[in-house]
Amino acid sequence: MHMKYILVVLFLTVYNVTHCQLKIKTDEKITFAEVDNIGNIYVVTKTLLSKYNTSGVFLYNFSNNINGEISSIDVTNPLKILIFYKESNIICFLNQQLAPITNSIDIYDIVNAEATVACSSHEEEFWIYSRETQNVILLNNQFQKIQESQNLNSWIQQSEIHQIKEQNQRLYLTLSNKIIVLDIFGSYIKTLHFKDASQINLNTNNTITYVVDNKIFIYNTLSKTTKEIYSINTNNNLKQILYHNNKIYTVYNKDIVIL
Repeated sequence: MHMKYILVVLFLTVYNVTHCQLKIKTDEKITFAEVDNIGNIYVVTKTLLSKYNTSGVFLYNFSNNINGEISSIDVTNPLKILIFYKESNIICFLNQQLAPITNSIDIYDIVNAEATVACSSHEEEFWIYSRETQNVILLNNQFQKIQESQNLNSWIQQSEIHQIKEQNQRLYLTLSNKIIVLDIFGSYIKTLHFKDASQINLNTNNTITYVVDNKIFIYNTLSKTTKEIYSINTNNNLKQILYHNNKIYTVYNKDIVIL
């Protein structure tokens, strides 16, 4: 019995280490992070973008101080990563080694407006949302406007859009406690409400993660099902929750922990 007890304790210790392991630690405060469909992890600290592999091993860095702080990235296509700088209204694209594959693109020169958020689209196109025009605009790989939606003020009103992402012929716009869903032409379809939720995040694998009462929930946009996946203490500077391949990435001020 004594040997069995030791083996059980050893197993539980190993289990806890492997299922709650510190993967990445940074010197600067993390602005936000993303995980691509392969499992690579991207960490933004102000003007710096860093890429790590699935084991948390550092791979590449990218920074362009002239453009300012990085507002968002889209890693839906790991071979063509979109970076958006809200302060300078600029978009650029990087390859898998985080090397630039386009020059910096001034959005104002194309649509005569400032963008609020941006994301990748199919066929190397990309979307922007402009609070000035209150609609989403689709731009092609020649940086020409090819499509724009109706005015979305009726559904967005004075709320701020935190994130935008295209998946499976749908465009998702994340607000503080709801997500506006548009079709591929920018027409309104529906609103997903997340009452009393925080840390709402659109992942690259057709899932939405959010927190209610210290419990992490996951909503599958394909099956339209919701389930609780973890309980967590949200009082330790938790900034973001990501989900990929049954792994939960909890982003704090200076580290990322995988669950």
